[in-house]
Amino acid sequence: MSEETNSLIGQTIGDYQIVKLLGEGGMGEVYAADHRTLGHRTAFKVLRREIMNNQEAVERFRQEARLIARVRHPNLIDIFDIGELPDERLYYVMEYLAGQALSSLLEKKRLTFREVIHIIRQLCAGLNAAHQAGIVHRDLKPDNLFLVERAGE
Repeated sequence: MSEETNSLIGQTIGDYQIVKLLGEGGMGEVYAADHRTLGHRTAFKVLRREIMNNQEAVERFRQEARLIARVRHPNLIDIFDIGELPDERLYYVMEYLAGQALSSLLEKKRLTFREVIHIIRQLCAGLNAAHQAGIVHRDLKPDNLFLVERAGE
């Protein structure tokens, strides 16, 4: 965990209290954050400082947030807010998913054909909605596919 990452934990950014690091990737870090007024848990994605020097990546981050916020599909993450930290790094706030990455599930068990088809149908529905909105997922892999139990599914 980088010093940059440690510095956000415990901070309040806007209405969000940063609680813990959930993960790090090539573009940035994702934290669990609690909305101070409403009391619900969110995920808080922050662009890495070195990415901020790449205007194309910064604009892609903004555009991604705008487009995803408009799509509103049950098989895609919901984005609620976008902003800028005092050090000018961009962030966006999205729904917090309680579940597990497909990669974690695959480490534990072999999926049945029926389970695979169920997951693939939802994946395709989400990708179709994203593609219709002009969004291309640039990093589709089991680590980035999150399985959430909703309404008994």
